[in-house]
Amino acid sequence: MSIKLITNSTPFLRESVRTGCFDTQLGSTRCYPGGGRLKAIKRRRKTVATIGKLTKTMSVVAASKMGPAQAKAAQVSPFFTSMIKTFDKLTHEPKNNDKIMTLVITTDKGLCGGTNNGLTRTLLKQDLSNQSIVVWGDKGCGAFERSVYRLSIPFSAHPNQKTPLSFIEVSTVVERLLKEEFDVLRVAFNKMSASTPGIAYIYLPSLRKLNSPEGKDILAKYEIEANAEDELLVSLTEYLLSAGVNYACFHNQAVEMFARRNSMDNATKNSKEVGKKLQIKFNRERQAMITTELGEITSGAAAVDAMSK
Repeated sequence: MSIKLITNSTPFLRESVRTGCFDTQLGSTRCYPGGGRLKAIKRRRKTVATIGKLTKTMSVVAASKMGPAQAKAAQVSPFFTSMIKTFDKLTHEPKNNDKIMTLVITTDKGLCGGTNNGLTRTLLKQDLSNQSIVVWGDKGCGAFERSVYRLSIPFSAHPNQKTPLSFIEVSTVVERLLKEEFDVLRVAFNKMSASTPGIAYIYLPSLRKLNSPEGKDILAKYEIEANAEDELLVSLTEYLLSAGVNYACFHNQAVEMFARRNSMDNATKNSKEVGKKLQIKFNRERQAMITTELGEITSGAAAVDAMSK
């Protein structure tokens, strides 16, 4: 009968020594009272600082895009403002017997303050029961889907976010709008007014309105060269509505960048204030721990002196 001796070369002993407390040094760490609170505050302070860096970056990006957006809005404005002068009598608020379609221009991205909420809340306070509603943008769809007017929305428009907005894309939406029956298209959007954003409305006549006696009287003073007058009116209506919607979309984009820059600036300032408050709270907790440790050391030393006497 042979007996096998367990030495340091055996795998069992090597495993037991390798996972011992002296090898991992777990027993040499002391858990101080209040240490968990300090770690939680430190982790939260780091998170707030990271959010502040993100909001600061978004503010810089929005500020860099705000100038080109305002310049683009100014460039597309003459195409609409010069043409709307011709139909000035038809672009006022509609009459009681006119059938109205409201086009709500909102943004596809958030983080731009109350730009979208202010517009949708203002419209939902109005009586839209006899109107058709078309929503442009993702952020306006949620507000109207939860409202009592959700059945009055025939469709919603969502432009491609990967490419800049073009007149062709706007014309595609207008082509779909012309398939609906209405007399006046009311476009609601955000627009800069004296360096302050506000809600604006423009009223655009439909083909049925231009083909009415009132519309023909306006066009009677112009010399028209066309093979078919009806075809000319259709093309004129499409261009007028496309120019108006294009005007509203680009002005709304300028307000979006302006509001995003301001909201991200405010978020950055708030993160700095929260970070300062968390730093003060962290210092108080750490000072309380130090005071507790000093009290324990003093009382322990006094106990040792008492025992030695």
